[in-house]
Amino acid sequence: MTMEKYKKILKKRMAVFSALALLCVGLLVYNQFWAPETLKNNAVFAFQCGLAASGALLLGFVLIRYRRILADDAKLELNYRQENDERAKAIRAKAGYPMVVVLSLLLVLAGMIAGYFNTTIFAVLIAAALFQMFACVAVKLYYRKTM
Repeated sequence: MTMEKYKKILKKRMAVFSALALLCVGLLVYNQFWAPETLKNNAVFAFQCGLAASGALLLGFVLIRYRRILADDAKLELNYRQENDERAKAIRAKAGYPMVVVLSLLLVLAGMIAGYFNTTIFAVLIAAALFQMFACVAVKLYYRKTM
């Protein structure tokens, strides 16, 4: 893959991350100004606000990082090499990274939806997602040391 193709990939990622960040900010604005009081008194609502705020902040940092990478060819090449490192790819695959992240996000979304009906289900689904992510990170750290 050439660096021009990699630049296009990074620009596409930036577009997707920008859309997600705008969605998070839009959710926060809605929650602040237009959400009804009955909704604001719910624990799930507070969790959603915190998740949206942290998501917007994290996506902002990632966008700044990608912008700096695109501005400097040396950083671009270094980042390309880090992303395409075969050892790192093998470690991520053994830790189940792509699928565990997707399933954990789905658990969090299901927990937020179910939380409006039953708080216990909300807590259990969020705890399951957190356990999944911590187990994935532990496996990744183990394979980093042993491989």
